[in-house]
Amino acid sequence: MSFTLLPVSITLLKVVADELAVIAPGLQPGHVGFDQLQMLTKHADAELGEDHCPEVIAFIQILFLVAISLYKGAMTPLIRNLSCQKGFISVQWEEGTLSRFHLGIYEDDAKSFFRFYQRRVFDNPSASYRVSGASIARLIHLIEAHLEMVGYVRIELEKLMKAKSTVKSFLLSGRSDFVFILISALPVQQLNVLLLYVQQFLPDDLEVNTGMGHVVNIYHLFQSGSDDIQFLLDKLMVYYLLYTRADRPIIQEITQSKTRDFLIELLENRQFFDQTFTTVAATIEQQFRTRESLYSLILKYCRRFSA
Repeated sequence: MSFTLLPVSITLLKVVADELAVIAPGLQPGHVGFDQLQMLTKHADAELGEDHCPEVIAFIQILFLVAISLYKGAMTPLIRNLSCQKGFISVQWEEGTLSRFHLGIYEDDAKSFFRFYQRRVFDNPSASYRVSGASIARLIHLIEAHLEMVGYVRIELEKLMKAKSTVKSFLLSGRSDFVFILISALPVQQLNVLLLYVQQFLPDDLEVNTGMGHVVNIYHLFQSGSDDIQFLLDKLMVYYLLYTRADRPIIQEITQSKTRDFLIELLENRQFFDQTFTTVAATIEQQFRTRESLYSLILKYCRRFSA
């Protein structure tokens, strides 16, 4: 039994695809929304405002969501949860902050989301809620980078599937995204073994703040196995924090090196290699090609508006 990681990303991409289909008719040439988006994308100092039609506001909100869908890695580490109910979006950021807004409505909640996003993602502490043409251009640039990265990772994974002998050098490359794609494709039993194996090299009193004031002890969290998928996903999110924590270099080095050692040895076993890469193949189709299609579609709209 294996499963695919990235549940927040899956939700995010599904929300984007569903909502884009709803507003698409209002983005066609001849509609006021098309003209308004042309103005926004062609002029750096133009600003989104209450006078813009709902389709335009929703499209800009969707751009913000798409631009974060691969930001700093496929795990979408900056957000912990995302939901959409009848056009009402709720985003929980990694530190626990909640952003909630209605798609297509330029209200105070939407402004708060824009402000927090630009401060958090654009790393601009003084950013306001204003969304300018320059901000939109930055979002488009991020999405273009996402599309390029997805294509690159997909190609590398396809190469790896054809050449088992390259697994070791692949893992030694140090790319956390690659490693976590392989981890997510492991059979559940082997995933439990991995967490237990790495845990023994970490301090027994090591704790991690998972946001919203929740602190977990790594020893207790990883000590026992589970076949509950949601619980495993929660454990892997904590594991990801350990793996990528530059502020704890010793812990990061232990986690990365022991993970690498475990995977290199495990994938020498033909049975585990075949099981893992069967799931990787499904991930390529369900995750990477889906992302490529969605990013390409979004960029097609953006190029049409800026033409």
